[in-house]
Amino acid sequence: NDDVTLTIDATISYSAANSAVLVQSGRSGASIIVNSGGSVINTDTSTNDYAIKAQSTTNVTITNSGLVVAADTYAVDVNKSTGATITNNAGGIIYAQRVAINAAHSDSSDVTLTNHGTIYITTKKSAVTFTSASNVTLTNTGKIYRESGALTTDDWSQSTIVLGSSSTLTNSGEIRNDASQTISSIYLSGNDNTIILKDEGIVTGVLTAASGTSGNELQF
Repeated sequence: NDDVTLTIDATISYSAANSAVLVQSGRSGASIIVNSGGSVINTDTSTNDYAIKAQSTTNVTITNSGLVVAADTYAVDVNKSTGATITNNAGGIIYAQRVAINAAHSDSSDVTLTNHGTIYITTKKSAVTFTSASNVTLTNTGKIYRESGALTTDDWSQSTIVLGSSSTLTNSGEIRNDASQTISSIYLSGNDNTIILKDEGIVTGVLTAASGTSGNELQF
């Protein structure tokens, strides 16, 4: 059914090449709430081992105040979805070996990510990936980063945050690429993005736009 709510106060621990929590494709209005003290963990390291998977859905809401972990890829995946809302509250932690938050496909749109806690990756790729998505709103008052031991290959796929097009990022927290300050912390892969850096915010690493893009704006 649509409009189902799952509230997690304990631990869901799963070890297989699938998802610990799944919202089936085509569903609308689902809510997943991980409360403080709750956790969703996928310990498998083969490939595409989702903690929370909500691909090809509409208006899904994911709220974390606990712990969401993928030992390999995709702690939270809302790829090819429309209207997804992801909130990581203060004290909440979301991390993966690679790609903690994913909505990279061009069919991903109108995603809202609000982070007051901690989002990071440990090994490679980006912490937050919206590569070809559009109309994303990302607000960070917490910490989003790549750990110091992560891959240091200098290409856009190792950026801390990758935005697509017509999106807005507002930062008053920390965005860091601890693996290397010569690799982008923020990478703009498309056009017409707005980056708003507040006085109290910290960004370490460079900000880069893809060659040939236009209409991108940086505000202080």
